[in-house]
Amino acid sequence: MILKRKPKFVLELSSSAVKLISKDEKIIKRTNTKQYLNSSNTLDPIKYRLNVLPEIVKLLQQADNKALIIATALYRSITNKEEIVKMIENETGSKVNILSGKEEALAIRDAVKYELPDTKHILIIDSGSMSVELSTTHLNYYQSFAKNQSVTIKPDIKKLLQDDAELLIVVTGEKMAGLTEKQPIYDPIKQLGWHKVLQNIIKQIGSHPVLGTRATPGLGILLRKT
Repeated sequence: MILKRKPKFVLELSSSAVKLISKDEKIIKRTNTKQYLNSSNTLDPIKYRLNVLPEIVKLLQQADNKALIIATALYRSITNKEEIVKMIENETGSKVNILSGKEEALAIRDAVKYELPDTKHILIIDSGSMSVELSTTHLNYYQSFAKNQSVTIKPDIKKLLQDDAELLIVVTGEKMAGLTEKQPIYDPIKQLGWHKVLQNIIKQIGSHPVLGTRATPGLGILLRKT
């Protein structure tokens, strides 16, 4: 995403929340938007208008309607994304920017680099209900996987990560950040056995210290240089 100017606020739309992000704070409205998906991967427009759109409007008002709106995996995967985007734009008068898998992975990377500026070798796992994004801070590497797609690291990158004694794995999410509390977990196979995506990655590259983060794509875009 190329920004004409640096925004003061980013409004991030995901499958589970609407988030208004600034450098100083993050206001989260839990919406569980994915519950309005039907079997054909269509987002119910009536339920969306009743339950999600009002939260978007409220948060935009808190930002004086000057927030950059971004949307992540749920919005790029639904079959009626044009209808939903048009609904939001007509109601708010603001453009909705749906991130590609690459843009989402790199935005998360930028946010983590900001949070951990002194840690040079990081593999980032952004595991959501609709997609998984992998990226690194030290290698030219990113991958995005749709829901139910096998998460497999490229062979050449896998070898570099396996042999990297300085590697830190950073996993996004409120739960992960709360568990690690800025202190890495050194036995993630045992202590984080419930995290299936992480365990899959560990099987591919071996066990490395794991740290949680609340970083989101919105933070990365907010901090990005134009």
